[in-house]
Amino acid sequence: MAAAAPFFTRRLAAACGFSFILGAGMELFMIKTGFYEIVTEKEAERYVERVEQHRELVRRMREREAGGQGPASSSRAA
Repeated sequence: MAAAAPFFTRRLAAACGFSFILGAGMELFMIKTGFYEIVTEKEAERYVERVEQHRELVRRMREREAGGQGPASSSRAA
């Protein structure tokens, strides 16, 4: 049973080393192909779209509030 521990640790070390090298290679590939620039652009586009939707919602809410401040708004308050 004692002989299994060195075998396990060697295999574990080899698996960790292989995983590290594979992960580094994948990251290098993604950097070289421009993957992160594309993802950053798409996230920026989504962010701009969300901000525009929020601004439109706020604008419509303000218009609705401004339109309801006439004599009809006093009946709503009662």
